[in-house]
Amino acid sequence: MTVRIGLVVEGPTDFAVIEALITARFRASHPELELQFVEVQPSPDATSGSPGGGWSEVMRWCVRFPPEQRQRHFLDRPLLAQGIETRRCDVLLVILDADASDHVAKHSHLPTPPPAPSPEDRGDFIRNTLVAWLWPDGRPTSADRHVVAAAVEAVETWIVAALGADHSPENIADIWPHFVRTVNLALRPNAQRGVKKKRRNYAAISQRAVATHHLVPSRCPSFRRICEDFEALIEHFNPA
Repeated sequence: MTVRIGLVVEGPTDFAVIEALITARFRASHPELELQFVEVQPSPDATSGSPGGGWSEVMRWCVRFPPEQRQRHFLDRPLLAQGIETRRCDVLLVILDADASDHVAKHSHLPTPPPAPSPEDRGDFIRNTLVAWLWPDGRPTSADRHVVAAAVEAVETWIVAALGADHSPENIADIWPHFVRTVNLALRPNAQRGVKKKRRNYAAISQRAVATHHLVPSRCPSFRRICEDFEALIEHFNPA
């Protein structure tokens, strides 16, 4: 069974991490599924980002495509159909990094978690804000073919979970230096240097992380929730 997942993310490097790790997870747990990814936001011809940061591009996409337009542009066909157009998806996966919470809070009517917020609280704030952006009039109660998700603190945390020794990387507030150190130790222990935020680099890093992808759900509840929400959605539309 083929499932097409439309990805709405902050930037191109997110595509590399999400596609590699989610594919690995479902190849192991649901070998009957063939996942195909549709890169919705940023679009293939988009620039790498805006001065306001990748989170603002996700917000703009949510505003640009309210529920009726999302349905028409991306979801308006039978779920799991065979004859498909390039942009058509079975599921939309919308992800925002929790490290942008301070900026996101200025564009959210929801109260921010009290300091110091737990990883669970940060994830809930991001997910609830995305829901408010996507459904300003209230989210449907029935299954709506969306998975709304937070990466706590960022998708780089999932790489740290796969390649590093930290069992709770979501508790690391500034993940970048830990990410760089983890990548260096795993991929180039004799040549320590920075990590350029380019899709090609992230693709190579993510493929290295695939070998230990099984560590990510246990170490990163935010990633585990994405997988569980996706599984529940597929089971709802395609019961055994």
